[in-house]
Amino acid sequence: MSGNGGSCVDQKQFERTITIQALRVPKEKCQTYLKSLQGFVLDRPRLKCVVLDSLGSDANSRLILLKEQAAGSGAPLPAAVGDLCAKDNLEVCEYELKLDYNYFTAEQVLKELLPKGTEVPGSFETVGHVAHLNLREELLGFKHLIGEVLLDKNLPRIQTIVNKVGSIENTFRVPEFEVLAGKSSMVTEVKQHGATFKLDFAKVYWNSRLEQEHKRLCTKHLRGSKTVVCDMMAGIGPFAVPAGIAFLQA
Repeated sequence: MSGNGGSCVDQKQFERTITIQALRVPKEKCQTYLKSLQGFVLDRPRLKCVVLDSLGSDANSRLILLKEQAAGSGAPLPAAVGDLCAKDNLEVCEYELKLDYNYFTAEQVLKELLPKGTEVPGSFETVGHVAHLNLREELLGFKHLIGEVLLDKNLPRIQTIVNKVGSIENTFRVPEFEVLAGKSSMVTEVKQHGATFKLDFAKVYWNSRLEQEHKRLCTKHLRGSKTVVCDMMAGIGPFAVPAGIAFLQA
């Protein structure tokens, strides 16, 4: 397994400045105006539509940011917004909304960086702090870029990004992995069914997607039962351990 040194991402290319219109309102009337302006205020994930008024001199005023579609720079205000401004004598000003790399999701960043038309990896399996990818052949040339972006956007929950190399051919069904980003250690902990499993994902077969099936079998067939279970493919016990817990809870 090998990691990747150096950054693949030029974060500066994601810096954006969007000029939109805003209404200067008294702080104590923000909620009232937000109700009146429903459908016209800025509606972007992780961004506030009410901000401090750094443009004005009144510490008690706030800016209500309007949607780009409703009021881009220099665009006429929608009739309902214009009527409200005229009725309450509200001041309209321009506001520069600044976005950077940290604002965008992993999917948005990868769509920007990967060749146009490339299908962006949308999901991955997690095993403790390790994210396990199974990249298609056409994405292998961008594997370190993909790993770095996914790591950036999932820290601190995810600390290692790996990709499966080749097919599983060994006796213990342990895949070979390549570390694409993050720390190289794959010793991690997984909590399932009230138990904590400590494992080295590089040496032990583990499939988190089987958790619900294990739970179903234990709950439906083993809880309250005197059945003796012999798990011939026990590994480190992702089925045997919850089966034992179900027996003890009988």
